[in-house]
Amino acid sequence: MKTSSVAVLQSRFALLLAKIALNVQKGQSVVLWKAPVESQEFIRKIVEACYMMGAVNVDVFWTDPYLDRARFSTSPIESCCAPQTERSIEALERASGNKAAILLFDCTCAGIFAELNIEILSRENSCEARLFGPMWEELSRGHTTWTVTVAPNTYWAMTIYPHDTPRNALKKLWADIAST
Repeated sequence: MKTSSVAVLQSRFALLLAKIALNVQKGQSVVLWKAPVESQEFIRKIVEACYMMGAVNVDVFWTDPYLDRARFSTSPIESCCAPQTERSIEALERASGNKAAILLFDCTCAGIFAELNIEILSRENSCEARLFGPMWEELSRGHTTWTVTVAPNTYWAMTIYPHDTPRNALKKLWADIAST
């Protein structure tokens, strides 16, 4: 598969997310929450697709699981959510009140946390759930268009294709997604 064909697959998936999953309307704002930095080319295509559908503003809140791992591996157990988590949840709450479309990214690289202290990870998850609770209630009322997606990344690809190069594994993962 050529690199350009991966770009085409990314563009198609991005348009599917903007047009069908989020149903972006002219004049609407869009929020991408926990967009993985490693997938920035794909995220850019989603942003472009949202603007193509008529979005007036697309806010992207990035995440880097490798930086999270570094923080978790050195954090005391008493620590809680990173300040950016609180700020991004506040932005999500504002967005939902303004009828923005919200795209939530699920981490497809959870294995990178495998060797970390489970108490720290549990505390982080509990803290995020507490902060996200009111937002989740708002989303579940059905007044806000939202969906959860994944962004193919090298970690995920190498989990599925461990004997390939990272580049080839990612190409194969995109091909797999396109064929489903």
